[in-house]
Order: sequence, then C-alpha cells, then structure tokens
Amino acid sequence: MQEQNLPNKTVKDETERFLTFLGLCRRAGKTVHGTPLVCEALAKRKPPYLVLLSAGASEATAKKITDKCRFYRVPLLTVPTDPERLARAVGKASLLAAVAVTDESFARELRRLLGKASSTTEDEG
Repeated sequence: MQEQNLPNKTVKDETERFLTFLGLCRRAGKTVHGTPLVCEALAKRKPPYLVLLSAGASEATAKKITDKCRFYRVPLLTVPTDPERLARAVGKASLLAAVAVTDESFARELRRLLGKASSTTEDEG
C-alpha cells in the first residue's frame, strides 16, 4: 500500500518546490499578483514572460486570463493548487487566482519545475 502513495508524494513534493520557488520570485520583486494587476501587466509594452493560473480559479476568471494571454501571446500555465495556497506562496493572506512572472529566467525555471504541465496558450504565434 505504501508504494501506491509514492507517486502522489512525488507530485506533492514537486508542487511544494514550485510554490517555494514562486515565493522566491516574489521576494525578488519579479511577480505581479491578482487578476486586475495581471491583466494590466499583460497590456503593457513589455508584458510578463509567464502567467500562472490557479486550478481552483473561477470559470469567469480563468476565461478572462486565458483570453488575455492568448491575445497578448503570453504563455499561461495552470498550477495544480487552489487560490488560497497560491496566495500563501507569494505572501498574500487572501485568495489569489493569477500571478504573472516578469523575469525570463524565473519564468523558465518555474516552467521546468512545473514539469509536464500543458500550456493553455501557444508559445509561438
């Protein structure tokens, strides 16, 4: 029975590593938090390199972020966590559905840590 729990533990450990690294990105000042601020960052002259969307985000929020990322051609990854846990990872007390990463190397490492997560937008237009 213990062998069956090993794959789940590995996924949990990878998610924890991912969230810890996301916290490091925030402490470095390379993130934008919250749906309104992420949407605003996407419309800027220099958009973020990656947008992360909580798997627990509402349908309306998910559609809004997905549509904006597709329009501005910014990669979007769905993070397998709820909005509360995503908020805690970046030091916020409330719920958080979306986080944008404004540094290319941090974005690349987050994508690597998330592993085989599928991008919901196309990286190349």
